[in-house]
Amino acid sequence: MPYFSLKLAIIIFCTLFFTQVVLAASEIDRQTYGTVYHDVTSTQFQIKGGVGDPAVGRSTSSNYIYDHGLVMEFPVMTITIDPTVNFGEILPDIPTFVSSSVYVTMPGSFSGYNLSVKREDPTSTLDMITNQVNDFPDYTSWNPSGSGNATTTPGNNLSFRVKQTGTTSNFNSAWWGSDDTILNAKYGGFPAINSQFMQCLTCNWGTTVTVIDYRASAPLDQKSGSYDGVITITALANI
Repeated sequence: MPYFSLKLAIIIFCTLFFTQVVLAASEIDRQTYGTVYHDVTSTQFQIKGGVGDPAVGRSTSSNYIYDHGLVMEFPVMTITIDPTVNFGEILPDIPTFVSSSVYVTMPGSFSGYNLSVKREDPTSTLDMITNQVNDFPDYTSWNPSGSGNATTTPGNNLSFRVKQTGTTSNFNSAWWGSDDTILNAKYGGFPAINSQFMQCLTCNWGTTVTVIDYRASAPLDQKSGSYDGVITITALANI
């Protein structure tokens, strides 16, 4: 039997998208006169709110100035993730598992967030470093429609899932299986287009964690060598 040596590494990029929050703001300035606690009044001056009011404007009277406008706020949303996942040396027909975590911090101004992923090579996630014609096989590209297309029997290839253990964002059992056991854990392949793999509508404040489980099993005829590739994980705020 020939010597088989296969090393896999996944390089992870991360991106972050969020939108500014637009708030209506009003301010009333009052001229102070007489005693400190004297209330200022003005004749023929009223403040009214309604749908037809202009978004930006100023009203004045003898003692009051009323400013109304829009305030643009940019809440800070952050994502942190390990930059590389290393499988090390793997053997043919024997699954190897590696996990990493995605940390997202939300400022409280959104309706949670979602995570999506894609591979950067359209043909395969991993290529042999010395000869990129040699690809490491991927399982069928993940599709989140309905209950998704992940499986408990991905075979000899590269695949991933969200782990229930350690995930504090949202674990979707319809997508990724009822638990993390071998019989129930479901895996999908890295897609060539950005595809959502975690959605949490209630993750709108503080830091939450999504644990990703990477699975690699080499076919018996896979060429020996070192393979690597790039995936991109995106965090998108729900508006």
